[in-house]
Amino acid sequence: MTDERVAGDEPDDTAPERPIDIAKQHKTPKDAFEANGLPVFEVKGVAVEPPRAFRYRDTVFPRVELVAKRFYEDLGCIASWNEGTAFKFIRDAVSLYFCAGLSHCYRYNRNIETDPRTSNAKAWNRSDDLHLDNADVLRFESPLSAQMYFDLAGDALPPAPEARKEYFKEIIKPAPLFDRIVSKGELSKAYTALRSALTAQTGPLLLPFVTMAQQHFVARGQDKYGSSPYFLEFANQVLEQGGFKPAYNELEVFDVPGHNFDLMVFDPTTKEVRFSEVKNRDKLTHGQLVSLFKHLKDPVLPIELCIVQPS
Repeated sequence: MTDERVAGDEPDDTAPERPIDIAKQHKTPKDAFEANGLPVFEVKGVAVEPPRAFRYRDTVFPRVELVAKRFYEDLGCIASWNEGTAFKFIRDAVSLYFCAGLSHCYRYNRNIETDPRTSNAKAWNRSDDLHLDNADVLRFESPLSAQMYFDLAGDALPPAPEARKEYFKEIIKPAPLFDRIVSKGELSKAYTALRSALTAQTGPLLLPFVTMAQQHFVARGQDKYGSSPYFLEFANQVLEQGGFKPAYNELEVFDVPGHNFDLMVFDPTTKEVRFSEVKNRDKLTHGQLVSLFKHLKDPVLPIELCIVQPS
């Protein structure tokens, strides 16, 4: 489980309508989830295996998260204990795919060659047209994907909620790094073609970008799980079995706090991707309270609680 402050460490005078209020109103994670209409699963038949392990279905597991993983697998789901890393691979891979495919619709904004957001000033002295190679895609994915979303929202994509608009405006301030060189109609047409191709051949088209996303995570030392081949394999399984659209929702999902929840669960039957927090007797952490609070205000992907308590 995530190593963060335990809920309740904040001062008692926390303002109302804050994440900490969830902990104040509900004594246990189960109470908090059930009170807000979120699913709660309780794993039965778990016994303590001395000194610090758990026996479930004649198998000994060192962690309750692995017990929960087995529980979901017995339900026919594919589960991975990666604290959102596999979802990040999927999210980043889809974003990289669209950035590479739509880069010809943009060019560098030559008026901001000294912008501090790039560490390579020489990059701005190349030709105006992008035509990004792999290195460029990794360098410019964040501002370019924001610019693309900003341009596509309300056209090929649904109108952006106000919170998302502010998020993307912050990324492309004070001036966009890129100028769009085609009409919004042409951009939407190109995006729609890429989306259709991706829906038809998700696995083959995204595989190089998923691998690229993982290598980028490892190179930056960003995530303790990034180097594990199992999470890359899980991400590919989700994509190959039709989890693309629910997992990414056509470029709309940028702020899913999956890193605050233990398991990522994929149901091949319903094609649903969801996050599950596994609890024994511990409380919700501060980060989980924040994520739960955000979810209640603006649900994106399903979250649920899985309780593993030895009988």
